Amino acid sequence: MRNTTNPIATLIDARQCQVLSALQSLYGRSDDQVLNQQLETSLSLASCMLSRESVDVAAVYFVGWLKIVASQHGLDEADVLAEGEALNNYLESWRMLDPGCSELTHFVDLVQKALTFGSQQRITVVFAGDCLVWDSALQLQIVAAAQGIEIKPVVLAQRLSIDLQARVTSLGDKVDLVFYSPYSYQFSSEYAYASRGWSWLAHRQKSCAGLSRSIQEVRSNLSFMSGKLSCPIYVHDVSGVAQLSRGLRGIAQHFVTLGARQGASNYLNRALAQIVSEVVARAESPILILDESSLVNSKERINLGKVDFDAGELHPTRLAREIASRKYYPALLAKVQLASKKIVVCDLDNTLWRGVIGDGPVDPYNDRQDILLRLKAKGIVLAVSSKNDTQKVSWGGSLLSETDFVARAIDWNLKVDNIRKISRQLNLPLAGFVFLDDREDERFLVSDGAPEVLTLDPDEAATWKLLETWCEQLPLAEVADRTLLYQQRSERQDYIQNEPEKSDKATTLRTLELKLSIRQCSNKEIARATELINRTNQFNTTAARTTKEELRARQKEGSVMVAQLEDRFGDMGIVGVLVFDSAQDINISHFVLSCRAFGFGIEDVMLNAVKDIGLDVRGELARTAVNTACHDVFERNGFVKANGTWVSNGASQPLPEWLLVNNQFRQSV
Repeated sequence: MRNTTNPIATLIDARQCQVLSALQSLYGRSDDQVLNQQLETSLSLASCMLSRESVDVAAVYFVGWLKIVASQHGLDEADVLAEGEALNNYLESWRMLDPGCSELTHFVDLVQKALTFGSQQRITVVFAGDCLVWDSALQLQIVAAAQGIEIKPVVLAQRLSIDLQARVTSLGDKVDLVFYSPYSYQFSSEYAYASRGWSWLAHRQKSCAGLSRSIQEVRSNLSFMSGKLSCPIYVHDVSGVAQLSRGLRGIAQHFVTLGARQGASNYLNRALAQIVSEVVARAESPILILDESSLVNSKERINLGKVDFDAGELHPTRLAREIASRKYYPALLAKVQLASKKIVVCDLDNTLWRGVIGDGPVDPYNDRQDILLRLKAKGIVLAVSSKNDTQKVSWGGSLLSETDFVARAIDWNLKVDNIRKISRQLNLPLAGFVFLDDREDERFLVSDGAPEVLTLDPDEAATWKLLETWCEQLPLAEVADRTLLYQQRSERQDYIQNEPEKSDKATTLRTLELKLSIRQCSNKEIARATELINRTNQFNTTAARTTKEELRARQKEGSVMVAQLEDRFGDMGIVGVLVFDSAQDINISHFVLSCRAFGFGIEDVMLNAVKDIGLDVRGELARTAVNTACHDVFERNGFVKANGTWVSNGASQPLPEWLLVNNQFRQSV
């Protein structure tokens, strides 16, 4: 830590009114007293950090706080801060403080760069609670920025459940992570009362009654958030750390209230564990305990509560910094790096077991294999790519067996070529792959030849922590056994390719005995339909996502069609979803098809079924880099493009002759 006077800090202190006026102009709300106080805090923060840290770090702190302020006032910081004449004028006002100061020019350039969106991975994170989450939200942006991850922070500081839930509703489902700390410091008045030195001992019954009421509010908030949001929700347990005053007063405050805080924390943590388990059982999204208390021990409790620095309204403690780096960041990293992944490809020797199986006995890494099995149970599929003799590979003593893998490329070919082969075989894009190999040269060759693939070193403990966190964030798979479905797909593809006597596609496909059912989505199918929409990229006409709540509302209107497919190799389950609204015309808002069902003409049958309703049908096509599989679906089915929208001419297309179709959708509308 530096503790020197910085020329920019001196300028800020000397000309605060001038800089504050420019900030107010940037936000366009000069008469908002609360906003003005928070903007004054941003200047105090910049001055403080410039005296303690490098200019680079100070700029990230400054911009991070500006983003939090924009979010807290319901503003989109991308619109307010990122571009336009107001931003240019603002940055110029900084430069004019001292045109000859090179350090100031560097600071302004860094601020401008940090406010330029689109160059980094961007993730929306909700922080719900009081000043602990304000501080942690700021600290997390610092940690993330160093790794090229840009956070859009949304701080929810509403104390009343009705206000908090209204704010959650306003967010829609455009949230990637939630960190909820209902008992940080003195956010809960019931916890504040119970944490006083005399309250827990003298009025324990009254304290417990208050904590019981507050825990019911937490139950309500968690249930509400899980119903509105589809992202992982982390709820803090209670560490009992207090935000302490400086010096002897803070030490005295700590010891006087320690017993009460420990008693209240123990009570709340037991209750939190119970309500989380109850809410998880019916939750729409994963809810996880963030074990804040694991950061605390008897020696560290005082240090964690000490204020690190003062900057206007900001008085962050070490606890906030520890939470951001040791708890929030691993969760953030798993979400950023792995949320779109669908398959893990593993090496064998010195990856899934210790040793080289061709050279003698090996010792299975069953702790690693257990994590992979848990990922498989959550719907992630596994594959093998290993330079080995397939005759020597044995799974004796391992948790995993060869049937747990959808593909096994055990040969002497380049692993990058094998991964591409598996990609084609399963019709999964390379961007959905994770590759584990203990050899650095193998990881390099895959990264160089297929940069979309995430390569990880299995000898790093952080790799398995990352995979375990990913597993925790994944919802329960709505498909009972995704591995079996992909294995059946491979058998299906092999069957089609190994039928030389079949003279044409129709004849070959007829031998698959394909049976397609088109119907209105039932209540029990909502979860699977939502999952398919949110996980599908290759055939997704609008690239839009949805929530179970949103889909359930459309289902009640009779506007959610699902397609179920089976053939001689088994039931593929629901492979297609089409959602529309029909106020006057039919407007298709979601149209997705699983990659398992490509090439059978199912999308044509679904569009025919919509046309049969008798209204004009319109569809949007949002072209992306990965959804080329559906670029021609509307044109092939007789739609004409008008004003950017595809409009049906009303004529049905001939049904694929190899499909036995049971269309129940028209009868149910």
